[in-house]
Amino acid sequence: MVGSMTPLPLLQKLRVSVSHKNLRIKAKAAVSLSKCVSKMVNEEMEEFGMEKLIEVAADLVNDRLPEARDAARSIATSVNEEMEEFGMEKLIEVAADLVNDRLPEARDAARSIATSVYEAIIKDVEVEEKME
Repeated sequence: MVGSMTPLPLLQKLRVSVSHKNLRIKAKAAVSLSKCVSKMVNEEMEEFGMEKLIEVAADLVNDRLPEARDAARSIATSVNEEMEEFGMEKLIEVAADLVNDRLPEARDAARSIATSVYEAIIKDVEVEEKME
C-alpha cells in the first residue's frame, strides 16, 4: 500500500486508522504510516503538517503494542532527520506548540520526544566538533 499511493492521501487515510480502538488495526496502521513518513521529503512533511506527525508519534509512544511504539519512534526519527536540515528553531516551535496548545494529555510524551531530538542534535554537534 505504501508503494502504490502518493504519501499525502495515504497519510490522511492512515491517520484516521491510527486512532482505531482495535489495537491490531491501530498497530498495522502505525507501521504503514511510519513507512510512508520515512519515504517523505521535508516539503511533503510540511504540507501534511509536522505538528500532526509529532502528535501521531506522541499518541503512539505509550501504546500497548510494541509495533505501534516502534512506529512512533520511527516517525519521530524521520521527522527529526528532516528537521535537522531546517534548523532547531522550527522543531522547538512545533514541539512547544504541541505541548502548550494541542496535546495537553500527552505533555510528557511530547517533551520526551523534543528532549530526545535536542540531545541527539547536541551529540551530533559535539562529535562533529571533535572530528574537526
